[in-house]
Amino acid sequence: MGVSQGRLTSTPSCCYNALILRWYRIESKNIELGVPLFCALTPMQGAPARRRSIARSRPHGALRLLLVPAILVIGMHAVRLSAATDPIRIHVYNANLLGESADDIYASLSPFVDYLQAHLGQTVKLDLFLRPADFERAAESGKPHFAFVSSTYFVSTARRFSLAPMAIPRRYGRPIFRKIVAVRKDSDLTNVLDLKGKRLITTLADPANLAFLSQILFGGKIVANRDFSVQEAPSATSALLGVILGAADAAEVTFSQFDALLAKRTDVDRQLRVIYVSRAFPMATFAAFEQWTSAALRNRVRDLLLAMEKGDDGRRALLALKFEGWEPYRQEELAFLWSVLRP
Repeated sequence: MGVSQGRLTSTPSCCYNALILRWYRIESKNIELGVPLFCALTPMQGAPARRRSIARSRPHGALRLLLVPAILVIGMHAVRLSAATDPIRIHVYNANLLGESADDIYASLSPFVDYLQAHLGQTVKLDLFLRPADFERAAESGKPHFAFVSSTYFVSTARRFSLAPMAIPRRYGRPIFRKIVAVRKDSDLTNVLDLKGKRLITTLADPANLAFLSQILFGGKIVANRDFSVQEAPSATSALLGVILGAADAAEVTFSQFDALLAKRTDVDRQLRVIYVSRAFPMATFAAFEQWTSAALRNRVRDLLLAMEKGDDGRRALLALKFEGWEPYRQEELAFLWSVLRP
């Protein structure tokens, strides 16, 4: 082998031209491992004379032949090493995560990423999306491995992206959450039917959540953007404060988000009241893009999620997310959503 201008080149060494091993893209002394390419066994010009030369110096030729398997082994190991060091990408689209901004959500997810990296021995990259269109565009153009999305969004997009559900987080002892509708204390609204002609503010106004509002949360009795208008807020706190300040008549958030704000600002309890508490719905779903993940990787990550509450680093990750643990995905958890939001 010879080195020329930052590129490894192969030098034919015998008449059989048995192997040419090429490595691609060697830049700034950082070698990006490539794939060995093998040429056909074709004689070179002057082959008879070279054969006689090899016959006269058989030990040298034998040594070269012994080197071929070694080079093959090194090449195959290099390819496996390159695949193993590719980052694992997780796409996140879940407005129900507890956070006031993208920075807050990243901070809450950072220990989770550290936990997976430490136990998988690979870099884990997190991509946070605030809009469904951005999530879908990235899922179509890239090769993400996993997704952490709200259950309503999962149900509406699972088949499109071949998402395989793996686990659901647990909070308050169960893998469920509830939605609430809050209004000002001095409002004349008493139930969700009173929202007709009013302004509702929510953290998520994409089509999947609007269908969730109309068909599931309100049972089809009133329909978003027909019977009441919908505004979108960047966070649950913004939505609730918007009601206090009169920018909207009611806010739709999760019970956990409302509870978290009450813990920070006790004055909110004096200014808002809840007029509706929904039935229980499954928490956000952690799923795998089947076409970009192996069964072995999916099983490994699922096992790490389910074991997260057993170790100190896992418990730190759960605490940052305000989860108690993870539970295996069960079809019955999402059966109701599937029946209503069937794509």
